[in-house]
Amino acid sequence: MRAWSEAVGKGFLDPYALGTFNAAYCLKGREALTQQQTGAPVVNTACRDLGMPFPILVGCIAAKGDPRQFHPYEFSPMYSGCPAVVEVNPDVNSGGKLGGVLVEPFGANSKAPKAEALPAPAGAPGLMQLDVEWRVPLVQAAGVSSSYIAQMKADSSKEGLWEALGCPELYIWDGIHAQGGETMFADGGGVDNSAIHALLRRGVTKVLSCYANGVVWSPDTPLDAADFWDLSALFGAVPEGKGPKMASGVIPADVFNRHIQVFETAKWAELVAAVSQCVVDKVPVVVPMKLKVLQNMAQGVQGNYEADVVFVFNCMPAAWHEALPEDTKAELAASDELEGFPGIPTTKLNYEPELASYLSQVASYNMVMALPAITSLLA
Repeated sequence: MRAWSEAVGKGFLDPYALGTFNAAYCLKGREALTQQQTGAPVVNTACRDLGMPFPILVGCIAAKGDPRQFHPYEFSPMYSGCPAVVEVNPDVNSGGKLGGVLVEPFGANSKAPKAEALPAPAGAPGLMQLDVEWRVPLVQAAGVSSSYIAQMKADSSKEGLWEALGCPELYIWDGIHAQGGETMFADGGGVDNSAIHALLRRGVTKVLSCYANGVVWSPDTPLDAADFWDLSALFGAVPEGKGPKMASGVIPADVFNRHIQVFETAKWAELVAAVSQCVVDKVPVVVPMKLKVLQNMAQGVQGNYEADVVFVFNCMPAAWHEALPEDTKAELAASDELEGFPGIPTTKLNYEPELASYLSQVASYNMVMALPAITSLLA
């Protein structure tokens, strides 16, 4: 267990008794089997009642020597694995392929089996004997999915630096040739910072996307395709020469757009125009759109259907600000800790109680104001 996962567990999972290292996780109804297979003293159970969501944690395989740099890997209570079949550089990545197989959560982080033991491609699920290096608990899956340092500060081609920074590694293998080995992992934001791909992979037609932009847009600082590449890339709209800069280098815009795009490029201008109008009107930035889903095999998205998507963005509406007590307004204006509020950089790790309270309040207000669009989406 690396330090980042441990910190994520302490901050987000321990308060709900979900941060145990020596644990497994599964869907409701699979507890006995999971406990039998793993011997784990604790089994965290998802979807314990019909009102609970199906959780999907997305991390990235940090492929060495690959111009795309990152490829998706899902942790869910039903299965784990790379949800696509991807060709990578075989000289520096064991086997040269990723994906093509999903395993039960307690089978993740296993060494490659014999090729003859593989079930038929795209066939019925099969039983296999797997040599699991160590059981991946929920806390590690959560840590991998949010490994910002591994994405933005560590180069996967420099193993010494990777280890020194405590970046995550897991064993993976492909379902085509059963080849693989210990592999570097990073933040899921390398491919899916808005958590949309995982839904489109499943053919979801109603999507509510809450985008935590770290800069609050204004008429002077509008939504920009280059600065918000994780959003614009969904539309294939990252400008030429403005590809995202990761620790392993810049990903060319054309490469990144092809790797990430799932919506028509023309729709990006519509989104920008709608956001800009909300900013000018100083109202919650809530944008409903009907979007054609494009096929993207690199992300495991079959596409060829339409989805209704409601985007909710981080902002500070005028009505919310005007309703604040005068001393609160003064604190927001003068405090160094609250500079740029509610735009908070990802690198901030220590949230003061006042900041957490203010963020909670403005986020709650924005979601209440978004209720008409959300209600219409779910109708």
